[in-house]
Amino acid sequence: MLKGNNLHLRTVKEKDLEKLYSYFDSIHMRGEFLSSDLLSFHRFGLEFQQTGFWSDGKGILLVEMREQLIGALWFERQSFLDCLDLHFYIFHAEHRGRGLMTEALSLFSSYLFATKKTERLQLSIPDYSKAALRVAQKSGFKFEGIARSSFFHRGKYLDLCIYSQLRSECLDINKIFG
Repeated sequence: MLKGNNLHLRTVKEKDLEKLYSYFDSIHMRGEFLSSDLLSFHRFGLEFQQTGFWSDGKGILLVEMREQLIGALWFERQSFLDCLDLHFYIFHAEHRGRGLMTEALSLFSSYLFATKKTERLQLSIPDYSKAALRVAQKSGFKFEGIARSSFFHRGKYLDLCIYSQLRSECLDINKIFG
């Protein structure tokens, strides 16, 4: 478990599967930009049984505040770049806009730099999402550019705002184990 000031991050437990699946399977709960692809509970459960949703190439950590599941962060290793592509989501609107994901992303980034062999973390933020851009900036990620019409979502192509953080730019790596 990774402890922050207002929240903590932890791996997925078997008891979380039904609730977590409902967040990732419900098109309404996915919000504006999470994938609208359907996912079977069977396949979701198999992935958990095989990897626990944590491996060298990809992983999920849950965000909890006062024993309540409020969101998730996940990474996927890019095959063509030496970087980890990060994603984040707060499940319910009442937890948004309070700085919780900024704290969670900063903690997650520090942990990944402290434990994974990677020089770079990257965020690909769809369609100029103001809230996600604020989280990226406040978490120390730097704007790199726009990948125009590179993300197909709900029948149309969207731009992606690319942000990154290099290992040397992450100020809190040593706090993870200290």
